[in-house]
Amino acid sequence: MTLPPGFCEVASAVYADDPRWIPEDPAALARSFSPANPWFADNEALPLVGDGARVAGFFQPDLRVEGRTVAFFGCWERQPQGDDGPLFDRIEAWARERGAQDLYGPIDFTTYGPYRVLLNPSPDLQPFVGEPYNPPGYAERLEALGFALEQSYLSQVGTSEQALQLAAFHRPTLERLQGEGYVVEPLTVAAWMERLPELHGMIDAIFGANFAYSPLSWPTFQQACGEGFVRKTHRGCSVVAWGPGGDLAGFFLGYADWSALARQGAVGRLPASAFDFDRHHDALLAVEPRPRIVAKTVGVAPAHRRKGIMQALTVALSERAAPLCDHWYGATIRADNPSRRYGQGTADASRWYGLFRKRLL
Repeated sequence: MTLPPGFCEVASAVYADDPRWIPEDPAALARSFSPANPWFADNEALPLVGDGARVAGFFQPDLRVEGRTVAFFGCWERQPQGDDGPLFDRIEAWARERGAQDLYGPIDFTTYGPYRVLLNPSPDLQPFVGEPYNPPGYAERLEALGFALEQSYLSQVGTSEQALQLAAFHRPTLERLQGEGYVVEPLTVAAWMERLPELHGMIDAIFGANFAYSPLSWPTFQQACGEGFVRKTHRGCSVVAWGPGGDLAGFFLGYADWSALARQGAVGRLPASAFDFDRHHDALLAVEPRPRIVAKTVGVAPAHRRKGIMQALTVALSERAAPLCDHWYGATIRADNPSRRYGQGTADASRWYGLFRKRLL
């Protein structure tokens, strides 16, 4: 499969006058729709481009949501006067032909990739890398096309002082676990790669309850979560917990806010997919001496749940991050996710995102 001509140019036109936009990487986008993407071993996609708009359909035959067969739409961009209605008509017909009963989106391939719409865009919002971002009116446009808001998500925004308050509250939990033989320490690239097979074996149990979760094959997992993935993490604050027996108990990944190097118009701009903490962090500090830290991905192994591992990881990440930044993001949490409570009372603001659904059958 290849992308139709003009597919990548739509986004560039939509955000041509927006200096905050973090441009997509056309080469990476093209690769994701090529045979190099192992996702296509069992699944199908339909990328379309029209008059000032683009959208792609994605279908995984074995995926079910609430027992119903589903398809996704994603890679959606639309200029203010763009005509995306005919594109969505084709995606919906294509999805029905494959037996899909519901169409969800925006989701690019799977929920491991970019997904959701920013619900409260504002003139002063600078997105971090990987954050849903779009002009005003996208949610309203989906509603006009017959979609309804299905899931809500948020990113909490707070200060380093608030993070330390949270850490102080939960520190007794960390100390108790350390007394029981747990070790919480900085995450290294070597440790992540050494335990990658172990991570793959437990990833279903950690994230299986996530919306529209689909298991990753080993080749897909290696590509999505291997060395290139972990090298993007912030070496100063990402942490891992080991159980008393040395097994992996949990991890909490933090990221530098790379937007100062990634946004449109940045001097020496780098594509978002290229960042490597060891190679690029000094360049980031040169233009943003105290960049925000994005606390984004946390997981606890099933054998170690209900012991306070998440609280202990939160303490460790917060204490390590506080001297490095003035502000932090607790990123893209589902509104009903219990982990959201760890940021309540310690955040000044929130950014909201939505996932939409349309019944097809």
